[in-house]
Amino acid sequence: LYFTSRVATERTDELNGLSVLDLGPFGSSGAGLLFDGELSGVRSVFMVLGSQAGGGFILGDTNNVGNSSYWHRENASCPLESALFRNCSLGYANGGQAWIDGTKSSPTAAGVLSGGYQLLEIFPSGPCLVDGFAFDRTFSDRTGGQRLGEVLFFDRTLSDTERIQVEAYLGYKWFDRFSGNADAMPTNLAHAGTVSVASGATFDLNGFTQTTASLAGGGTRTVTPGSSVTVTGTLLIGESGTLVLDASTVQPGTYKLFSSGSLSGVANLKNWTGQGKIDNTQYYIKLFASGSDVYMTVTGTGTLLMLL
Repeated sequence: LYFTSRVATERTDELNGLSVLDLGPFGSSGAGLLFDGELSGVRSVFMVLGSQAGGGFILGDTNNVGNSSYWHRENASCPLESALFRNCSLGYANGGQAWIDGTKSSPTAAGVLSGGYQLLEIFPSGPCLVDGFAFDRTFSDRTGGQRLGEVLFFDRTLSDTERIQVEAYLGYKWFDRFSGNADAMPTNLAHAGTVSVASGATFDLNGFTQTTASLAGGGTRTVTPGSSVTVTGTLLIGESGTLVLDASTVQPGTYKLFSSGSLSGVANLKNWTGQGKIDNTQYYIKLFASGSDVYMTVTGTGTLLMLL
């Protein structure tokens, strides 16, 4: 839903290959996004935000309690250098904590927005109301000014460990920042039962090792050498498939792809094919099983000369 009749536009392949939503310039020609219901008790917020048009009002609240707002920018005109929030009677946001791109800041510090894409972490000191993005209460001329990638809300204050996990996950997904923190992957896969990868979708380990009870579906599994998937139950090998090399990380050698409690369909591995080049050289790719594990071997191709 939109705050006014003005609509946003999608920018495809904008940030680390992902799309963002552009809410336009700040002011009467920008767009504001209005939820179809108000969120209450918001205590932790993570935002992938683009401030190319100043950043606008970071979050919106039409509740108008005491003609004030939880999320009011320092300056109602929302210039880039304006602080995220100003002091007001509903000072949970400005009285809380904030991190910008992983560095602790202050919600009332000026000049923290860069004019580009950043990861904002906002932890209010008390429960807040939110019902949209990029608008101030009911003012129709205070909308827009943002580009949005992803926003996560929590109704509790996350622990510092949890905050760092979410920060690492979003940092890798949107900014290609590798933290080395395995918890940056979505957690608790081991307790998720079956992880199903739909046809056309991709399950990317992002260099991490994960455990799951079962892995199914017709989508793509992307495994970077050095990472692997452990299936605690039976790993069923499909009748055929394609293994695509990541030329930026793969070198000739043997790599473990899957560990499992047991394997089914091992004979199907002969029907799997590989593709990819390393340093513009074609390599031979083969899958094989040893015990209950599946491996990939990468060897160079060439010409055999037989001299008689």
